[in-house]
Amino acid sequence: RVESEIPIFGKLYKFQQSGVVQMIERGGRAFLCDEMGLGKTVQSICVVRFLNRFPLLIVCPKSLRSNWCNELVQWGLVESEEDEVQK
Repeated sequence: RVESEIPIFGKLYKFQQSGVVQMIERGGRAFLCDEMGLGKTVQSICVVRFLNRFPLLIVCPKSLRSNWCNELVQWGLVESEEDEVQK
């Protein structure tokens, strides 16, 4: 079911897919504590997309806001940074 509802799911590594499935099974209520650079952002985007949890509030340091905006656009959660993301 996850694969058919999240177009980018197939682009994830197996360990990322496993993390996404586990978070979905818990209703999105989980800590994602992977090491830096292992794809926590894209896994979170997949869970939000699957659970259709909108509006979405992302709390992060100011230094990471542009990264989150870029990732949301890159992975198709929003169409453009200017239209959808409030900083």
